[in-house]
Amino acid sequence: NRYWADPDLRRRYFDLDEETGRHRRFFDIDHLAAVRQEDEAVFAETHKLALALVKEGTVDGLRIDHPDGLADPAGYLRRLREGGARHVWVEKILEPGEPLRDWPVEGTVGYEFLNDVAALFVDPAGEAPLTALWEEISGDRRPFSAYADEAKLEQARTTFAPEVDRLRREAPREVGGLERALASLPVYRTYVEPWSGLVADEDREAIAEAGLPGSLARVLRLEERGWDAFVTRFQQTTPPIMAKGVEDTAFYRYGRLLALNDVGGDPGRFGISIERFHAANAERAERFPRNLLVTQTHDTKRSGDVRARIGALSAMPEQWAARVRRWLDLTREIGSPSAPDDVERYFVFQTLAGAWPIDRERLGAYMEK
Repeated sequence: NRYWADPDLRRRYFDLDEETGRHRRFFDIDHLAAVRQEDEAVFAETHKLALALVKEGTVDGLRIDHPDGLADPAGYLRRLREGGARHVWVEKILEPGEPLRDWPVEGTVGYEFLNDVAALFVDPAGEAPLTALWEEISGDRRPFSAYADEAKLEQARTTFAPEVDRLRREAPREVGGLERALASLPVYRTYVEPWSGLVADEDREAIAEAGLPGSLARVLRLEERGWDAFVTRFQQTTPPIMAKGVEDTAFYRYGRLLALNDVGGDPGRFGISIERFHAANAERAERFPRNLLVTQTHDTKRSGDVRARIGALSAMPEQWAARVRRWLDLTREIGSPSAPDDVERYFVFQTLAGAWPIDRERLGAYMEK
């Protein structure tokens, strides 16, 4: 890679920490280095091929992975449109009820629809008994939100400590409790623009809901200037903390009903009404009529079929609980120190219900992953 091999090109194209020499990563993957797409010249050079394929008609559209990692997502998407890409979909993870911003795109890749469909076929009458069963197995009465908050803070303090340290050095003065602040947003990120002064109502609401210290909240709302670099990097840092904390950690600690533990989902939301489902569809049809509608992608934790079968357990909670208790009793007789604990066994049981028939090797590989 000549752009990486040449020190001058590396500094120009990649987001490097001048003090440590480290590069900003794609989530926690060290060998995927972030490119400075906010630089128009860098964008032009790195998008020559993609935009040429669009202009030639070789490809009809583009799927943009993780736009939340960009310094300027809206500006990036505008450049794509100006470069001739008329059909663009973004892999933007929206929290339940969070609207997609008014970007020049066809819509998202469909995770919000995926989770709404799964929730539509979850019987709300099963919530109380399945919650009781989960608390009995786990010995933990906390709601999912508590698991998520704990896991996000853990990720901010461990996996993403280098990113947090770099962010701290961007601040004109000391910012206390930075890890907790990064882990407190109710959404993946805000889209405040220090270069234009834009602070949308949705951004103000997210900052308020996070319960941040007043001084930091004012900085993020651009009410105190001189923090532009800090604000930009803060917004780039919250998405990986959310993703790794919630999707890759909390989803594997909280197992009340695994049909709800998928990308863009909220396991604390036990089903939705038919009316709410149709209202969400109507909004998508009006704002983004070409929004993708999917039940699974390469990134989902389970296939749509497996998710549907696990969700159906909500309609038979008493029968399911009786079998789970018997299976727990039977498997405790294994007695091996390396055997799965009760929570892990419950994950196994739900997986078997969703994916049966499945062979032992495939199940073992899944659980290890």
